[in-house]
Amino acid sequence: MKYFKENAAGVSAKKTWLFISKFFLFCFLLYVNWYKEIWGDRPVFLYGSVIALTGSVVISFTTENHSKIKFRSLPQFFWTLLIFGVYCFITGFFVSAKVSSFVSSMVTYFCFLVVLADCCIIAQQSGEGWRWLLEIFFYIALICAVYAIFRGQGKSNGGAIAYTMGPLNNPNSLAHVLLIGIFGLATEHKEEEKFLYLKLFFALVISYAIMRTGSRKTLISTAVLLAIWVRSILKEMKTRKNKGSNIIIILGIIIAAGLVVWYIMNIFMESDQYDRFMQLFNDEGDNSNEERIKMYQLAFQIWQARPVFGVGFNQYQFYSWRGDYSHSTYAEVLSCTGTIGVLILFVPVLVQMGKMIASIRQSSGNKKYVLNLCLAGLLAEFFLGAGGIWIYGINHEICLLCILGIFENQTMNNHVTEQRKEVKSKCRYIK
Repeated sequence: MKYFKENAAGVSAKKTWLFISKFFLFCFLLYVNWYKEIWGDRPVFLYGSVIALTGSVVISFTTENHSKIKFRSLPQFFWTLLIFGVYCFITGFFVSAKVSSFVSSMVTYFCFLVVLADCCIIAQQSGEGWRWLLEIFFYIALICAVYAIFRGQGKSNGGAIAYTMGPLNNPNSLAHVLLIGIFGLATEHKEEEKFLYLKLFFALVISYAIMRTGSRKTLISTAVLLAIWVRSILKEMKTRKNKGSNIIIILGIIIAAGLVVWYIMNIFMESDQYDRFMQLFNDEGDNSNEERIKMYQLAFQIWQARPVFGVGFNQYQFYSWRGDYSHSTYAEVLSCTGTIGVLILFVPVLVQMGKMIASIRQSSGNKKYVLNLCLAGLLAEFFLGAGGIWIYGINHEICLLCILGIFENQTMNNHVTEQRKEVKSKCRYIK
């Protein structure tokens, strides 16, 4: 213990413990998204990794006397989730049908919220923004993609065979993990050419795994993110002086695009996954869509009966003939937390989205690229929210935290730059 608190090999104790914190976060995310999805839940791993992560984070900012947490600088989305959780916890005791299940769900929710708080503190104390968290998630996504490709199993999903990491692994959940990996891959594109080729290869691997899951909404979102990324790479080439490297980059993109087209034309279009994908635009013959409509109708009926507070966090399952959740963030939040819960959770995010759109119109260059990517990621989350749940897992929350955290950092940097310009202009005037 004394070794880690002291400077080791020229590295401060704070940086050492921040590195250890990132390692425990990697272990936590690897457990949640890989181990648990293959071999099942092990609560000792879940809560043990959270305790180890939080403990190392606490030590990291106590190693320096003047190191403090700036609570006002934490992302707005974190406070939104905290207020939403407190609201659900208070009201749930009065409206929940199964109080024991409600309490268990809230314990998990606040456990994940502690992890999000740890992520916010690491980002603040390290001064690295959110890039490091997206890098960690990219590695998790790559591990899951490789495992699903070489060791995965097929399972029926809406009339098609979907390939996941195992029988416990929901193909849509796996696809979302892989989508966050694509988002992390695309957020930083100003690198040496050799790393760009490697990233194109990784993008192909992860995209192939997404196609095998048969997740239609995720596949569309992936295509949008990759289109924004490739377009930015092509625009960036105009500033490069080495024409030879530009030719090689274009050749690499053409080869990658060719492989995708070949796979779609020769394999994907001949599979039942393609037939199911086309049913996204034509509801005829898709029983899964009919089932979802019934679930959404039930959620609306529950809201009509309990419009203010709903029936309690994660309580929809006890009113459903399926004994399951509603397969939609909007239906779940509306029925379980009522009108107040909807306003608490969604209004701040929509306000942030409006600010992001306004900021994009005033931006240019790399900043505009990052904000465009963030807006595409945010719209993808809303798009996926129609068929998945934000509030019961941590992946959606991490993705939204990164997206909105990046946007807030960009806004803050602009504000600081404007202040510096104003000070310089005043100094010139005084002279």
